[in-house]
Amino acid sequence: MLVRPLATLGALVLAAGCVVVHSDSATHYSGRHVSEATLAQITPGKSQDFVLAVVGEPTSRTRLDDGGELWKWAHTRRETSSGHFILLFSGDRSVTSEGATYVEFTPEKLVRQAWRD
Repeated sequence: MLVRPLATLGALVLAAGCVVVHSDSATHYSGRHVSEATLAQITPGKSQDFVLAVVGEPTSRTRLDDGGELWKWAHTRRETSSGHFILLFSGDRSVTSEGATYVEFTPEKLVRQAWRD
């Protein structure tokens, strides 16, 4: 009588050890992603030269009515994950989102404000 429960337990242990074959996830950015730490350095009064040195060339520049400028750094974030399971299923998932960081400059070429959407 003890043989049947042990055989069942052995089959479950073997099956559990073989269920997950592979699992992986990754995050990739394209464009210019500005981190929170970098954004925190861009404070009012900093120069355009400072911002260029810290972040690099913006994706776009827009002249404002008051003579200032609005710079934008656009990026795309793609998160992927995949998992493969023996006898159950195989699946891949991908989530893509877009975002941007903005810096507004005064006519004197000093940071007025910086933010991210």
